[in-house]
Amino acid sequence: MQNVELPLKSLFLMRHAKSSWSSDAADDFSRPLNERGMRDAKWVAELFKKRDWRPERIVYSAAKRSTVTAECLGQTFTQAKEVISNEGLYFARMEQLLSVATETPESVSQLLLIGHNPGMEQLLIHLCPASEYQDNGKLLTTANVVHIGLTGTWSELSRDKGRCLEHVRPKSIGYLSQERYSTDPV
Repeated sequence: MQNVELPLKSLFLMRHAKSSWSSDAADDFSRPLNERGMRDAKWVAELFKKRDWRPERIVYSAAKRSTVTAECLGQTFTQAKEVISNEGLYFARMEQLLSVATETPESVSQLLLIGHNPGMEQLLIHLCPASEYQDNGKLLTTANVVHIGLTGTWSELSRDKGRCLEHVRPKSIGYLSQERYSTDPV
């Protein structure tokens, strides 16, 4: 029997849910979620619950669309020991996101980062180079969640050190009705 090393840590990368380009927000930082974004963010909250994903630390961009996405996680958000709004994650580059992850205390076994592209995609590619692109050439679209398993410590996190355990794209799963959305996020 082959000895398989199981992940000791879980890193969840989530891109904020769909925002409203037609809002009267004063600037990009203040753009809210649109109706689909609200629905998708709540659906992702159900996914976290169903999968029993329980991040102890959540770090999210202070931009309105990321803040509301984090708030929509509801129970997942309130169960975390640490919830951190970080202005530096607004359009953070891969290196900044990686720094947030590597500075995570070792007592944290599950970390959730909620942010923006292109940095989130770059971090995913950095950690899991074999990540699968969609037919339209995109990797991490709005409200996507990637569960990455890590076998080392947070401080050792570097290129090719992650294993993509699951990549969930709400839009491609095909939920069609309110009933499906609220009861079966898979």
